Amino acid sequence: MSARLFCQYTETLPVNPVHPELTANALLAWTIDTGLYLNRIALLEKVLSVEEKNRAHRFHFERDTNRFIVRRALLKILLAAYLGCETQELNFVTGTNGKPHLAGNTALHFNTSHSDSHAIIALSRHQLGVDIELARPDFDFRPVAEVLFSKAELDFLAASTNPVKDFFILWTRKEAFVKATGKGLDNHVQLLSCLDGTQLIPSLLTTTAEHWNMQTTTLAADYLLSIVTPAASVPINTTLVTFNDDLLLNR
Repeated sequence: MSARLFCQYTETLPVNPVHPELTANALLAWTIDTGLYLNRIALLEKVLSVEEKNRAHRFHFERDTNRFIVRRALLKILLAAYLGCETQELNFVTGTNGKPHLAGNTALHFNTSHSDSHAIIALSRHQLGVDIELARPDFDFRPVAEVLFSKAELDFLAASTNPVKDFFILWTRKEAFVKATGKGLDNHVQLLSCLDGTQLIPSLLTTTAEHWNMQTTTLAADYLLSIVTPAASVPINTTLVTFNDDLLLNR
């Protein structure tokens, strides 16, 4: 049986303002505005390892250094909170196509994405992929689409009344899919159609008959977010969560 990808755009996703439990069929997408934490850089940098600090300070612009520190520190704080350990006990290893995961842990999956000042940290008990992009109205999407989009997608964009937004919907879906499966964008991703509805996944992009679900929504200030999860027999429920400053206490 051929693998299928079901794509759906929804205006809103459920929101939880507190620190929710990560149940067996939950996906928690923590939304972070890194600009809100720039006054805590010194505190957050203490959470990073020496290698992570060195990586942060290799960025050319201080803005990018600070954003990396915020993203990495909050990721470690969240993972430690759900695993019941200290941040310094976390050990990241790099898997296929640079996708990081926790060494010796198969019960908790995570994936991250960032664009401009916003970031997403997604946690689940299942494999997942996420991508967030700022839909800049002046972005010339055509050169990218012509290389990485299917004919059906190109035809869809040509008829669209809002082609920039629709480009970023499709783009975030492709990014989220290859992150979930461990593929790369150069691995025949133009063969995958990510239009709304059910799409066949070409055999070149998967080694199994596993089906996937894709959700796309718009966050504040024209950010597009796509999340892909396995099409489990029990549906995986996605919830947006705003990072809770209580998690920074005692840091």
